[in-house]
Amino acid sequence: MNISKLCYAIWSWGTKTIEGTEAAYADVSKIGYKSVENVRHTIDAYGRDVKLFNSLYEKYGVKTESFFFGLPFKGQEDEFFKTLEKDLEFVAEAGINKITLQGTAGRPEGEMTKSEMAHNVKHINRFANLAKEFDITVGVHNHVNNYTMYANEIDYVLQNTDPTLVHFVPDTGHMAAAGINPLEYISKYSDRISFTHMKDFKLKEDGSLGGWSEELIPVTRTFRILGEGVIDCKAIIDTIVASGYDGALGIELDLACPTHFEGALKNLEYMKNYFDKE
Repeated sequence: MNISKLCYAIWSWGTKTIEGTEAAYADVSKIGYKSVENVRHTIDAYGRDVKLFNSLYEKYGVKTESFFFGLPFKGQEDEFFKTLEKDLEFVAEAGINKITLQGTAGRPEGEMTKSEMAHNVKHINRFANLAKEFDITVGVHNHVNNYTMYANEIDYVLQNTDPTLVHFVPDTGHMAAAGINPLEYISKYSDRISFTHMKDFKLKEDGSLGGWSEELIPVTRTFRILGEGVIDCKAIIDTIVASGYDGALGIELDLACPTHFEGALKNLEYMKNYFDKE
């Protein structure tokens, strides 16, 4: 895989504004990334002006590879889907054909029931079917504190959806935080991957993998620059490449280390060890 396939998630720069978005594109361009993943609220920041949004590529030579969306809290779906068609129209007109979709927001107390998991799948399918009308591929994204957090919930989604309609965007850090072995699950569903969120994880100095949910700390504090945690990042990269996946490989880091620019730079330097330079 070529180094130009690496893509960086930029939401942490503050992309709810044009100024924050411009800063993110400028930074990743200086570092050497050729593409980014943006987020739903940037559509509002640009007033749904596709031409203005696409001027980012003209200025910085950085492509928008994917957009990140999240399903709302249970009971708020009708309001969310009212504007979704316009959102998808913007994404498609901007020349973007990939969306990362986070599951239903929030979690019920206690263990998720089959009914609650079915609710999540229902709206993932609703989203993916609408996106298909715009030739947009949707990949479901695991994330702590929503309906697609734990291993059985990821299994339920991927085993109860059409693999040609609903793909998989594994987040290595959120998997580890939920007590899932990222390598195991990426190997299990390698044929469903449409994109990734690669980040490292460390909770304790003993090198243990996972267990965040029992700790009273913000989950973002467990995420690390690639190579600085306990996840076997190289084995994951090898597994994804060996599966035949040849799309963009997304990298994400929620915290500034000490700045978002420096974190993105260190992540690229790590990844250069494993990819062709040209």
